[in-house]
Amino acid sequence: MDHLDEILFDALAPRQKPDDALNRKIRMRMKGRTMEQRSRRLQTAAAIVTAVVIGSSVTAFAAWRYLSPKEVAQEIEDDRLAIEFEQNNGLAQVETQSCGGYDITLLGIVSGAKISDFSEHTAEDIAEDKTYIAVAIAHSDGTPMPGMLDADYDPDKMFVSPYIRGLNPADYNAYTLAGGFGNFVKDGVEYRILETANVEVFADRGIYVGVSEGMAYNNQAFAYDEESGEISRRADYQGVNALFVLPVDIAKADKEKAAEILAWAEHRRQDGTEQEGDQAGGENADGIAGKSGFTAEAEEFMAKLTADNIDSYAEPIESTRQTVMPDDENYVSYRYELPGGAGGNGRIRLDFLFEPGEYGMSGRFGYAADDGELAGLRIDTWTRNEDGTVTFVVYVPRKKSN
Repeated sequence: MDHLDEILFDALAPRQKPDDALNRKIRMRMKGRTMEQRSRRLQTAAAIVTAVVIGSSVTAFAAWRYLSPKEVAQEIEDDRLAIEFEQNNGLAQVETQSCGGYDITLLGIVSGAKISDFSEHTAEDIAEDKTYIAVAIAHSDGTPMPGMLDADYDPDKMFVSPYIRGLNPADYNAYTLAGGFGNFVKDGVEYRILETANVEVFADRGIYVGVSEGMAYNNQAFAYDEESGEISRRADYQGVNALFVLPVDIAKADKEKAAEILAWAEHRRQDGTEQEGDQAGGENADGIAGKSGFTAEAEEFMAKLTADNIDSYAEPIESTRQTVMPDDENYVSYRYELPGGAGGNGRIRLDFLFEPGEYGMSGRFGYAADDGELAGLRIDTWTRNEDGTVTFVVYVPRKKSN
């Protein structure tokens, strides 16, 4: 699936428009650590993070503390989604759950066809209808969440996902429901917008939104009752396990669409390209080690890539090359097309890419891969020129000669 992902820095993110691949991944890699990068659809990965819990509570929180879901969508420059949240937010009241030292707040939910500027239905996609869920994540003690330029920033730290009553959440979650997220940090609060297939078609079953540590379903944080189909928080779990029950109108249930989504999700689950596995030792429910989302070949390729050697291993797509001047906020914006008609656009802050006085190609690359394969790898590069402009170009691996 094409993904929405992010190079969102403090308040804004670029949006990539990848091609029609079903399972893409976009990350930023620099100095041995990775960062998520926002694109038009979302992505998968796996990580394990542990937190200490002081206590747990559920609160109807004052909305003034956070941006509204409309404002969250505006921050990621999704005007269509901002209007949708303003007019059709399915939540009448903001709810906060405190656990593991964090306040997790459910801000809003909307569903529908073509309600995002970055939503595009393709032949390989699960459905034209999408659900968008806005969530805020903050430290309970008021200390600011790390921004994307901070050394301890980790977009993989929390997994936000819808779950369906009666379906094992280890098998049916954001990964297999064509999900992912865009995020940013503003005023010490992390905001996320999750995109999945339209889960409101399961309104007759019951729908949850869970937030836990890591980037996959955490079966230590939640319990699934196979007889009743209920999903619940584990009372003895010492970490983040917020679980919201969505007040979805049962009239929105659509058994035919639900069956279509389940069939697609089951195919993805069996295929293994979406499900990363739960967080119990990094294995999925079947005990099979989870995958990174990229093949080992693709990961090894990116690991060896530097600004100095990229031309030896990859070649530029000249149709994507453009030179732009940073704006007054020190961001550069770019828009491009790939051969075949797909393309993208984005916005990124220069001090994330370059040290003061640094010129030439940045050592930070954004990269995406169709189904995680090396053959489908595309690498975003930025080069600062002596006149202050920045050149953006997409690279692809050089084909091996026979």
